[in-house]
Amino acid sequence: GEEALRLARQHLPAVVVVDVRMPKLDGYQTTRALRADPATAGLKVVILTASVRDSERRQALAAGADLYLRKSVRRGDLARRIHEVVRGD
Repeated sequence: GEEALRLARQHLPAVVVVDVRMPKLDGYQTTRALRADPATAGLKVVILTASVRDSERRQALAAGADLYLRKSVRRGDLARRIHEVVRGD
């Protein structure tokens, strides 16, 4: 999570993809930190997780994620969904 924040601030990518489970800062904390920083507040954030609980989806969206996906997503579907988020579809 800390590394994701550092890289996002340094490179300002169009989209940041984080996992729920990361060392030091989880995906929710990382997303909230990105949203709180004016330099990164406008970045699109995708949270991935292996969890199937709806409460995790609600938590991700409440943290400010633009998209929440389960890790069973296929690579092509992931790429398509990320492109949709970046375009604002």
